[in-house]
Amino acid sequence: MKKLTVLVLVSALAVPFLVSPAAVAAKERRGAEIVVTRLDGTRVGGELVAVRSDSLLLLSQEAGRDVTVGLADIQSVVIVRRSKSGLLAGIGGAAGAAAGATFGAYVFNGGSDDEPSSLRNGFIFGAAGALAGLLANAVLTRDPHFDVAGKPEADVASFWERLSAHSREGARPKIAPAAARAGAPVPARPGRFRLSVSAAIPLSIAETWFDEFSPFSFPDQAAPESGPYDCALIGSSSSGPVRFGLGPVALAYEWTPHVSIDAELSTSGQSSGRWNGALGFTSSLDGVWYSTYFVHGYDVRFSSLLLGLSYHPFVRDSLQPHDIEIGAAAGPVWIKGAPFGAEAAGPFTLPSIGKIGFAGRVQAAYDFRFTPALSLGLFAGYRLMETRLAGITASGVAAFLESGDPTPTVAFSRLTEVSLRTLTVKATGPFAGLRLAFRI
Repeated sequence: MKKLTVLVLVSALAVPFLVSPAAVAAKERRGAEIVVTRLDGTRVGGELVAVRSDSLLLLSQEAGRDVTVGLADIQSVVIVRRSKSGLLAGIGGAAGAAAGATFGAYVFNGGSDDEPSSLRNGFIFGAAGALAGLLANAVLTRDPHFDVAGKPEADVASFWERLSAHSREGARPKIAPAAARAGAPVPARPGRFRLSVSAAIPLSIAETWFDEFSPFSFPDQAAPESGPYDCALIGSSSSGPVRFGLGPVALAYEWTPHVSIDAELSTSGQSSGRWNGALGFTSSLDGVWYSTYFVHGYDVRFSSLLLGLSYHPFVRDSLQPHDIEIGAAAGPVWIKGAPFGAEAAGPFTLPSIGKIGFAGRVQAAYDFRFTPALSLGLFAGYRLMETRLAGITASGVAAFLESGDPTPTVAFSRLTEVSLRTLTVKATGPFAGLRLAFRI
């Protein structure tokens, strides 16, 4: 069932990412629809073709031709937003279905194998998310209005620069106002890099158990006393607990107005795996049963560097304060395991582990831009990050007790080796968080 949940989650988040960019790319670039009010009160509307140094060039549907409007004659400009109800409903529905499937598996079902319940919750949450997307469309597609007349010349020049990003021809070099030409400073446009710092929380605690036998032996004893014998192992691995942690830190480069290249560095030290072992054998020397036990395991830290692409349906660094991001990333993960544990009458030792694996994630995010260089946002997604601890031998001098001894005392101590069962340790699962981003 959990594999099905993961499939629903990944598929739901991937659908908008795969479909939307293709749909946008398939269309010829068009300028924004704007309505210009002149100083004399007359209005002209149409597609914004270009922003010139002294005028706006519009393609007027009413006139059926290009219309030029002088910048000095403009009272105000309104950008007529195109409805994004389909896109936002799709994003909301995908995120809702992913959350519903996940919570259906890990929260409502307590991790049980009730697949119909998980799918049912996915459909319910998906419908609610689609409705939320339609409501968000009503808020996000309000028409921005800018009064040109009476504003400081530097603000007006900055507005023309940002407006050019909405034209058919695209952004143009900045036009310095008269004050700037006279030597006054003009606010610089934020760069195309975005640095973000965040705090994230995993949305589930994954814990797995096993119960089986593994061999142990006494390498310094002669046969048949050397063994091997059966060690009863009970083991578990955990990716909890659920709590906020700092990270990841990400650097994004605005490749195009709608696509960015992302590099993300993250660490996770909340995973662990352990073995509980009960060692018992009948000695060939005296026929007596001796036993001991141990608890050993690893605290595992995952450090990943992921590279990926993100799609932004809104043009960033423009009049639009909202930014929606859908992306995927993959890359190497460095894994370190620090051993822990104790034994009843003497320590075993485990080797430290270090290896390189593969990690990936899908993510959807929303950011609100307070200034051209500062934004605050929410994100959620699913991360794949795990490792297998295999071929590990615990060794050390173990103290054995005689079976049936009413006053447990150490009968003898011997060098002992235990071959430990393969253990999968995970930091895989859904996550959500907050992030603060700076344009540089």
